[in-house]
Amino acid sequence: MKYLAYIAGFILLISFFFITTQSIISARIVDLKVRIQKDQIMNYELSSKTLRDKIRQVYQDRDNFQEEMRLNVIESNVLNAGIEEWNPGLNLSEEIGFSILNLVRALSLKPPIRMMNDRNTLVKIQYAFYKERKRKFAIAHEHYNDLEESLDKNSEELAFVFLHNGFCLAMMGKDASSIEKLDEVLSKYAGTHYSDNAIFLKRLILESKEKKNSITKKNLSYTAKLEFYYKNGNYEDLLSISGESKNLIPKHRYMVSRSKEESGRIQDAITGYIALTNQNQDSKVAIQANRRLLLLGNFYTQEESLVNFSKKKSEELGDVDSFNLVEEGTKLLKTPKIVSVIEKAPNNEKSLYDNSDTTIVKDIADIVSKQNVHDVSGKQNIRIQIELNDGRRILSKSIEFQGDSLVIQMDSFPIRTPISNFKSMILYDDNSKRYSNRNLQVYTSKGIVSAKKLIQERGNIEAFIETKIQGLDIKSIKKVTF
Repeated sequence: MKYLAYIAGFILLISFFFITTQSIISARIVDLKVRIQKDQIMNYELSSKTLRDKIRQVYQDRDNFQEEMRLNVIESNVLNAGIEEWNPGLNLSEEIGFSILNLVRALSLKPPIRMMNDRNTLVKIQYAFYKERKRKFAIAHEHYNDLEESLDKNSEELAFVFLHNGFCLAMMGKDASSIEKLDEVLSKYAGTHYSDNAIFLKRLILESKEKKNSITKKNLSYTAKLEFYYKNGNYEDLLSISGESKNLIPKHRYMVSRSKEESGRIQDAITGYIALTNQNQDSKVAIQANRRLLLLGNFYTQEESLVNFSKKKSEELGDVDSFNLVEEGTKLLKTPKIVSVIEKAPNNEKSLYDNSDTTIVKDIADIVSKQNVHDVSGKQNIRIQIELNDGRRILSKSIEFQGDSLVIQMDSFPIRTPISNFKSMILYDDNSKRYSNRNLQVYTSKGIVSAKKLIQERGNIEAFIETKIQGLDIKSIKKVTF
């Protein structure tokens, strides 16, 4: 009987050893799989390279339309792997294995393996980065702050969080707080790609601060100060003085709207951009503002009415190539999977995440519908005076070139006349009975030409532009307005 008991005990011991070994191996395989998936999801080195390019673009190349679009496409691939496909549910063998591993780690004074905690942390990091990409810097900053409290003090995730939190604070105009976060990266992660980016961003912030301090000693005019703040990336400073004048030219109004956008005040920026696309004082600014709407509609908000509005404006402004470029870029964008992760989350977890995107999209749709009217202030009495070879002088709202004919748009009915009958065009103020100092806007197949006067000599169109005369191909002209 004793021998049978020994044999039974031996078999049980072997079975226990076998089950324990299998459980530990299974747990190790799951842990390895999670780590591999975690590396694929986070891709920290790519995120660092992209952030460096973004910092350079924001501070040194902010009006490079194509570069911003390229960075958006790259950013859509950062921290955007399928975490929803990672289901860390464990079977009995794996649970036993992790229990044993954690017991051993506890005896050796090591922290336990907590896969669910790791998963939740990754979701929070992805969500904060998603808000950063959408220019919701204040919301991203809040979530990065929460992560700083919960992450392991020596983890790579914390380096990522400190660096991106510093960037968000810089974009919010909180330079001192931003430098504090960057100094954390420099002290704890020296020699890494994180510290390289922290040095780069900190240098740009300090240079900007030094330049800003230097102008306090100069007696700059209001507009000079406005332009300095914009060029130097001091968006909050620019906004703090923007209300001092209500008579800003389109160029300066654009700077105010762009500063609002860069500071995360998207709705206010869109309102300003739409008004700028509807003004006729400066066609270049109108195109520039509409390009911002193209990017905001297609890349940052995905709001349909804004996309449609900016597309229509591209056609009106003769900037269809920009719309086509953006449309091609959107095909390369990767859908943010963090949105579907949050949608599938239990109700008690959904409350942890900001759901303002739906409200923002609705607000933008309202803005577009209210602002989709022409800014006609100060030009109700301005008309195009067209002089014809038959001696007539006609005041018109707009003139279209259709084949061999001119269609002169009147308040009540259009007048059609051969193009050969056209002699000259200039803007005329019907109230003061004087020629206007504003420019005609000539829409051609190659873009918009802003001219003081148009004349036709021997079948050729000549545009008077400031101090020079430019010849225009009569077949390329589509419309003249103001």
